[in-house]
Amino acid sequence: MTTLKSKAVHGAKWTGTSTAFVTLTKYARTIILARLLAPNDFGLMAMVTVIVGLGQAFSDMGISLAIIWKQDASEDELSSIYWFNIYTGILVTAIVAVAAPLVVRFYNEPRLYDLVLWISPVFLITSIGIPFRMILQKELMFRSIALLEIGSALAAAAAAVTAAVLGAGVYALVWGAIAEIVMLAALQTALGWKVWYPRMFFKASYLRSYLRFGVFNMGERILNFFQSNVD
Repeated sequence: MTTLKSKAVHGAKWTGTSTAFVTLTKYARTIILARLLAPNDFGLMAMVTVIVGLGQAFSDMGISLAIIWKQDASEDELSSIYWFNIYTGILVTAIVAVAAPLVVRFYNEPRLYDLVLWISPVFLITSIGIPFRMILQKELMFRSIALLEIGSALAAAAAAVTAAVLGAGVYALVWGAIAEIVMLAALQTALGWKVWYPRMFFKASYLRSYLRFGVFNMGERILNFFQSNVD
């Protein structure tokens, strides 16, 4: 019990440190980019961010958290969850890409078409790393998770500011977001692979209990999304 308590306290310290660092980094990045980009660039990115948020609500059907919820998950179950995540990542990526013309029509903004196509692969990229993140959380490796988040925040800032200086315009914001997601997924996979790695195994019946859990998690995401973005 003492060991678990000390790990929890240690984890809370690292989580707080990461949150503070990432928040400050994002503020600093925004301040710098505000001097390099036009206001309408941020408006376009805000529209794209709404689409990303909606896609993420559906990206894994809410079952990633079930890895932590079910403590006695077998290797076959974890592998099935991993490949299900990949499948849903591919599906959501395809849906968002195909829906690009609808997004353009909804916002009446033609420039969104290319931006949506650029941002659509993030769902697949995220699906590769998120199961490993859940494994790291399950193993209480909060220090490692914090360092991953700090590294990805720095990568996003470097990519966005560099692209803005080179005159990329709104694409500086897009490439910054992509850099953050790619770096985070790569680091999560590299570290998580040392703890656990998926086998080439998939069985849909192993996902039933996870999907029942995930439906409520996904529902909460969707409600939070609309509550935050309905305006």
